[in-house]
Amino acid sequence: KPKTLVFNAGNDIPVTSQNYYTLSNYFDDFHQTLFVYGTKRQIEANHTLTENLLTLLADTFTEILPPMRKDSEIKEEELKNHDLFILGGSEDNHLTGRFAKKLGLELGKNYFKWQGITYGSPNDGLVVVYPNPFNAKRVVFMFIANSALELYNMTSRVQRRVPSWAIFKGKTVKQKGYHLLEKKEL
Repeated sequence: KPKTLVFNAGNDIPVTSQNYYTLSNYFDDFHQTLFVYGTKRQIEANHTLTENLLTLLADTFTEILPPMRKDSEIKEEELKNHDLFILGGSEDNHLTGRFAKKLGLELGKNYFKWQGITYGSPNDGLVVVYPNPFNAKRVVFMFIANSALELYNMTSRVQRRVPSWAIFKGKTVKQKGYHLLEKKEL
């Protein structure tokens, strides 16, 4: 007998879900997006990596540079009213740690845990997209990396086929997928 049955694993059947966002949802309302970089360590590197990503996205798709903020300067009102690109791990970015707790992500110094697996290599990274826990009508795009070099690798080119989450090893997407629907007993 099968132990589990995954319905809609490819997210290609339109069903009601609270967690349906993908990386490409950025282009739906990019005028309302803030890019947030970390100030806990490597401030200038985090600033430069974030600036490079928003410039890359503007050059490729939108032709508009969205605003960029330090994690220490973001206001509560901005958390509620904007889609957020949050770059850096919890050791780099105050907001990463704050959002991780609300979203159930386990992060630590130079590691993250995703779907029961701990990723601790400096070349590991995670891109994950969730409804914003401060306003479910907004999106949070998190780029979590175990090193500044990995964050550079993850953000140095446009990733066109990243669904709701992706595990990176260097510049390569090793795994990707959609958030699964909640399990329901029959």
